Amino acid sequence: MSSKLVLFASFICLSIGISAQTISEPYIFPVRPGSNEWVALKTTEGRVKACQIPDSILQQMSTEALVKTCVDYPFFMDIFLYDNLLKGVKLVSTYFNGISELTKRQDAGKALLSAYSKIDPAVINPKITKVQIGNQSMLLTYYEVLMFNCDISVSMSDEEKKGLVKELLLKVDAKSKYQNIYSATAFSTPLVLIGNTVLIDPSKQNSIANFDQKQFDQFLQTGRFQDDKLFSIIYQAGTKFIQ
Repeated sequence: MSSKLVLFASFICLSIGISAQTISEPYIFPVRPGSNEWVALKTTEGRVKACQIPDSILQQMSTEALVKTCVDYPFFMDIFLYDNLLKGVKLVSTYFNGISELTKRQDAGKALLSAYSKIDPAVINPKITKVQIGNQSMLLTYYEVLMFNCDISVSMSDEEKKGLVKELLLKVDAKSKYQNIYSATAFSTPLVLIGNTVLIDPSKQNSIANFDQKQFDQFLQTGRFQDDKLFSIIYQAGTKFIQ
């Protein structure tokens, strides 16, 4: 092979390698609420379109970067517009390609849990504003509903499920110290995940034998509840599961 052909082949291999590099940083959305560009778009349809991740970037993003991008999505707050958050995240995923892509990633659960475990709900800086405190609460909820949407426990081993449940219980315990900050919804989302991990198997539902099955099933699917006792039942089931 001539030196020119060797040089050309090397250039092609280098080009392919560069184009296939993994993107490890979150996507920076080109428009944000309150910006001049956002205002200029005028319609919700235009803003939603502007917030799609270009496919050439999306397919090369690491799952860790994609997770951070999803929780930063400008329209993620739309999940609160629906009658329950679990329905909300599924609907938001229909018009944001980042979340729909995340559900396809086999390592989505691992990446979500890793990022989620780094947030301590009990670390409340007294110097930050109520809005910033609210944002922290919402961030935890975002991770929790994404974990639900990706159905992360399905592909986990028993030990991995125990790790997930342990982390969720830690979050519930930490939030309990600040009930003036964290609403009932902030407790229902981690408990939905615990319930769907621990009690989804009918053979393990002895702990809810005296509880209304219809209410229980509704809670696991929607996060909506009518009886506070359900929280205690699922919490105790989760605690027993990790022992």
